[in-house]
Amino acid sequence: MKEELENNNTENGNENSHSSATEANQQEIAVKKEEKKKPSLTIPANRMREVFKDRPKKRMVFSSIKEGSMGIIVGPSKSGKSTLIECLTLSLALQKEEFLGLPLLKYEKPPKILYACLEMMPEEVYEKIERQLEYLDATWDDLAENIIFISEEFPQYFTSEADWEKLETVIKENEIEILMIDSLTRLEGGEIEKSTVAGALMKHLRIIVKKYRLTGIFVHHTTKNVDELLSMKDAAGSRLVQQEPEFMLGITRTKEKKRFFQEVFSRHKRDSDDIIQFEINDNHWIEVQGVSSLTEINRRKDGRVDDTNAEKVLLYFQVNLEKEIKWKELKAEFEGEASEGKMSQGTLNKALEKLINWKKIERVSKGIYRMISIELEE
Repeated sequence: MKEELENNNTENGNENSHSSATEANQQEIAVKKEEKKKPSLTIPANRMREVFKDRPKKRMVFSSIKEGSMGIIVGPSKSGKSTLIECLTLSLALQKEEFLGLPLLKYEKPPKILYACLEMMPEEVYEKIERQLEYLDATWDDLAENIIFISEEFPQYFTSEADWEKLETVIKENEIEILMIDSLTRLEGGEIEKSTVAGALMKHLRIIVKKYRLTGIFVHHTTKNVDELLSMKDAAGSRLVQQEPEFMLGITRTKEKKRFFQEVFSRHKRDSDDIIQFEINDNHWIEVQGVSSLTEINRRKDGRVDDTNAEKVLLYFQVNLEKEIKWKELKAEFEGEASEGKMSQGTLNKALEKLINWKKIERVSKGIYRMISIELEE
């Protein structure tokens, strides 16, 4: 009997020991599973390719705007910033091939865009967009739900975390891909010159863009009414506003009421020297008037050169974008009395040589020219 009890105790002890070991093993496995679920803060070098090789490559949306990036459109008051972001929004939603003469990304299906205009009341936005759609020979039905506009209930100023949560709710519920906000000053209540305010604002925007994998395009104003081409320092606010964006597009309106569009800087492509002159028509749509280079504009500003004739010829090529143009056709179009806005044969030839040097046109063969197409950079 004593031996049986001892054997039973031994067996029970073994079972308990085995059970404890099994439980410990299961707990260890559970802990490892939980650890795997936690996002890793680092990636070993030998796993970098494994992690990133199959991820879709980010593409250029427009100009220097890359998918998943965040940046600003900057310009002085009344320069056309709001009109530009409206026209860009409509062009993307309607899947146009180009805007401002620059190619737009061809999405597999129209992107979902949230256009949050804090500069105008919703009915004013409606009236302006209505005119733009009329110019494009399009309707609200063509937009479908590709653009989400804000209502009067949307916060006009973001004064609390609750306001930011409302923005995130709209983004999540509508599966937004591109976030357009006009403007940063309205968003934070007009104190963007304070570094603490600017820092908090840009931090919020950066977190939202990253969290929801958005492309963020935000309108912002300059420090003053700049009457010349822009640089990074012209963005109003602390250095945080200037350093945080990944791209900056500039709009300038001169004393002569000429408007220019430029790429001020970009982290994702080579800097472009092109300066696009444009006008805003009666339907609030942007129309290209010509293209110059930053170098040539600066030289002209110094009074050393006048490229008006070259710009006239370039505009003719832009109107006939897909066409090879013979010199005789150009001669018939432009040769005549200077008083009539025409130019001599020698002036025409100089204008053509300038455009070739600027890499705007190319000589196909003797006496035949064509526009050099602009391709999106990957």
